[in-house]
Amino acid sequence: MNKLRRMLIFLALAASVLVVLPISAQPLYNAAIGIYSVAACTDSASVSVAGTTPYANNYIEATIFYRDDDGDYVSLKKITTSAFTTGAFHQALVMSYNKTVDAGTAMRLDVHLWRSSPGGYIEIANHSQYFNASDCRGASSCSITIDTRDRAPADGTITVRSHYGEWFRPEGWLHGAAAVRRGRHARVTFYGVPCNIAARAWYYPKTGNTTPKLLPSQFWPESEFPVNDLDGTHPYVTTFANGIPATAPVEEDDPFVAR
Repeated sequence: MNKLRRMLIFLALAASVLVVLPISAQPLYNAAIGIYSVAACTDSASVSVAGTTPYANNYIEATIFYRDDDGDYVSLKKITTSAFTTGAFHQALVMSYNKTVDAGTAMRLDVHLWRSSPGGYIEIANHSQYFNASDCRGASSCSITIDTRDRAPADGTITVRSHYGEWFRPEGWLHGAAAVRRGRHARVTFYGVPCNIAARAWYYPKTGNTTPKLLPSQFWPESEFPVNDLDGTHPYVTTFANGIPATAPVEEDDPFVAR
């Protein structure tokens, strides 16, 4: 009976880790990584990655490939993130290719999670996703920048979404997510967003009161954050202190909510 109980507890803990991931991922060393979203253009891609790690010193390696005429996948770009610490993570990656590809080209994204060990960095989780490149010129070639005047009160995630329905529901079309650290200002830019729309920024704290908070622009409620082609130079800013708590339940599968 005790052996069966221990097995059930193990399975429950494993499920509790995987349920926060956006998609299935390959767990190694009690860590996991998944690809939440990919917006792949012909010259660059915006990627949102999520996962969890029990280790104190980690980084992500991401490589994007295209399939050539021989059916082989050829690397277009490889990037690595800065080091981050233990716990759940959500990171937005912008990958500018070494060459342009045609719209419709078959592509693959590999993400690898590495952690520090006495013998050097070792890989602890990985995941791959297949997709086709899109012609993003025009409708999806703009950007949005979220700039905070104050410092984050807790580690968390900032998401950018286009909305529908009530003001304070954090659901909507997700354009990107980026991690924010306690005690630091946030300035993050999301690319490949449809032009000439407005979007809202949400802050998801990991500790304390974990209710998602709308980060209002300085012109709220008359204006949200504009999406434009100014590459992050627009003057719209926000503050964590003025965050407005969500007043309706979040989606059950929202991976950014600390539960």
